[in-house]
Amino acid sequence: MAPREEDDDIKDVIADLRVPIKLFDSIKDVYNQAIDQGLVQTLSNRAMIAVCSYIVCRVEKEPLTLLEASDSVSMSIYDFGARFKEVMQALSIVIESQEPAILTEDVLDRIWTLLKLQESERKKIVEESARLVHEAEKKWLCTGRHPQPLVAAAIKLVVESHGESLSFKEIAQSIGKGQNTIRDRYKELRAMCIKMGKELKLLVDQDNLVDYVQTIIADMAKPTCKGTKEVIPTKEGTSNQPSLDACHFLPPAFEKSQKQKSQKKKRKEEHDDGDQETGEKPKKRVKLE
Repeated sequence: MAPREEDDDIKDVIADLRVPIKLFDSIKDVYNQAIDQGLVQTLSNRAMIAVCSYIVCRVEKEPLTLLEASDSVSMSIYDFGARFKEVMQALSIVIESQEPAILTEDVLDRIWTLLKLQESERKKIVEESARLVHEAEKKWLCTGRHPQPLVAAAIKLVVESHGESLSFKEIAQSIGKGQNTIRDRYKELRAMCIKMGKELKLLVDQDNLVDYVQTIIADMAKPTCKGTKEVIPTKEGTSNQPSLDACHFLPPAFEKSQKQKSQKKKRKEEHDDGDQETGEKPKKRVKLE
């Protein structure tokens, strides 16, 4: 490929991904290294540019997710993730923190022997679990938490929709995390899916959720899917973090705090109403010196 055509392709891909143009040189450098290592032979140029863009964004901590990058070039999360790891290993690039979705395959590898599924189904489970985890990130379910329990809970829910079962004890022993933590993330994922299912007008509830998980995840893959990331205006400009009212989901800790405040306010109002009915004046608290 001529240098000018290469530059144009890189600019086109990063424009589609909404990656800052300041990263152009870094992406081009990683892409050229990948070519020198012979990693582009079985992959289209645009796909490899997307992989390199994702790597650079992870290193520079720019907001580009695995799903956004893979969807932009119509690759499955499974194949894109495999290419991502291949390039990382070949070029000896180290990223301090991985996004939860990229951990899906690693966690599944640890518990795969517990399942009675065909090897051909592994790719589909990784794809569906990663989409579920990605959606959970947008709903604040991973904020400030270790990602592995969330990933494991997503895999459990997806596996159940394929007719298999996994106990929390088996999963906890396989990934070295607490049963209660995995169970809590599992409950939150179920609540998220039920809420999304009802928005899709599905007759979904706690008892029949597994029957609708595939439909709900399929809707997540649509470009027009509800729950897209919203931008929050800030003093410095804009933020790519999800807004507080995105998809009517709030951070769990924030939602709990708001509920406690509401209950406290309600108790105070009920107490004041009782004082008015009896004609008694509210007792003043005396501060002891």
